[in-house]
Amino acid sequence: MLRYRVGVLVALLLGTLCVSKPAPASAADDVCRSGSLSEASVSASVELNDRHRTQTKVLSRLTVHVPTEWPYATGLLLGKDSEEYRRAMRCLLRSEEGQAQWWGEWRSSHPVITSEKGGVRVQVDTYGWAERQGVLYVGPWDIDIGTDHWKVSLNPPALAQARWTSVTVKPGTSSILSATPRPSANDDDSGLVWRRKPGQEMPQLSVRLDPPWQRSWAAQQERLRFYLTDGTASLTWQWSTAALLLLGVRRMRRSGPLSPGEVLPVRAATWWAGICIVLSLLHIGDNVFYTVMRRHVDEGTWADRQAHHGLLINLALGWILFAFGRPRRLTIWLAAVVLTLPGVVVALSPRSFGLTANAFLAASSPDKAVLALFTATGC
Repeated sequence: MLRYRVGVLVALLLGTLCVSKPAPASAADDVCRSGSLSEASVSASVELNDRHRTQTKVLSRLTVHVPTEWPYATGLLLGKDSEEYRRAMRCLLRSEEGQAQWWGEWRSSHPVITSEKGGVRVQVDTYGWAERQGVLYVGPWDIDIGTDHWKVSLNPPALAQARWTSVTVKPGTSSILSATPRPSANDDDSGLVWRRKPGQEMPQLSVRLDPPWQRSWAAQQERLRFYLTDGTASLTWQWSTAALLLLGVRRMRRSGPLSPGEVLPVRAATWWAGICIVLSLLHIGDNVFYTVMRRHVDEGTWADRQAHHGLLINLALGWILFAFGRPRRLTIWLAAVVLTLPGVVVALSPRSFGLTANAFLAASSPDKAVLALFTATGC
C-alpha cells in the first residue's frame, strides 16, 4: 500500500512538471537601425576574476558614445522604466534577432547615462558566473565554457560597424592558448589589449583559454558526473536518517507486540523513512530533468517558466507531505485546500495580479503583485 501511494504521488509531481510546457518566445522586430551607429565610439573590457573564488566571476564593461543621429539616442535620456529607454538599451546590448532575457547576466548598478557634445555616453557594467557548460552571455561578450577549454568572443551585433577604440581581456589565472587577431599589448595588469586606429570597425576577436582544473570543475554543474559527486553527500545524510528510522522501527517490533499507542508512531516513522528516500531522489532527479530540458528546449523559453514551475512543484510537494500525514480532522483538510488556492490562482492567472505572464516581478509591477507572489509562495 505504501509503495502504491509513493508511486502515485511521484507520478503526480512528474506530471506537474510535464504539464508546464514552456511557451515559444516571440522574435523581435528589426528596429535597431544599427547602420546609424557607424559613428559611435566604443570600448569594451572583460575580466575573469577567479582569485580566491570557487567559481569564476566574469566582469564586463561596455562604454559607448552614441551619436545623436541614431534614432533612439534621445530615449537613453528618459526614465529607466520608459519603453524608449528599454528599446535603446536592448538594441545596444542585444542582437536584433534575439531579444531574450539573459539569465546568467547580472548588474550591481544601473547603466550610467551622460549627455555629451554630439551624443550620449553609455557605460554598462555587468557580471556573470561561469558555473556550467555552454555559452554565458555577459554584456557584449560570449563566454563559451567547454569541458577542457573556454573561449571568449566579442559579439555585439548592433555595434559591429561602430568605431572601436580599445578592447581588453583579463584572463585571471587562466592560461592563454590563442588570441585572434594579434593583440597590441599583453601585460599582467591590463591583460590582452587591442587598440584600434580611428575609423576601424569591431575586431573579430576570439581568445581561447585553459582555466585551472578547479575552476573548470566548478563550471560543470549541469554534468551528470558533477551531480552524482555533489549529490553523494546529500544522499548520505538523508539516507542515514532514513536508515536510523527504519532501524528504530525494527527494534521496536522485535521487542514484542506493540501497544495501541505505539502503532501509529512506528507506522509514521516507516512512512517518513520512505519520504526521506523519495525526496532525496527527486532532489537529484530534478537536476537531471533540467539538464535534459536544456539540451532539447531553448534555455530562454524554459528559464522563463521557472517561477511558474516553482509554484506548482512546491504545491505538489506540500500535498505529498500532507497526504502522508493523513490528518483525520476535516478542518485541517479544509485549511490545506484554502492554503493551496493562492498558489494555484497566481500560477494560472499571474497577469491578474500585475505579474508577468511567467509569474515574475517586473520593475513596474504594482504593490499587489509583490503581495500576491509572496502570499502564493508563503502558502
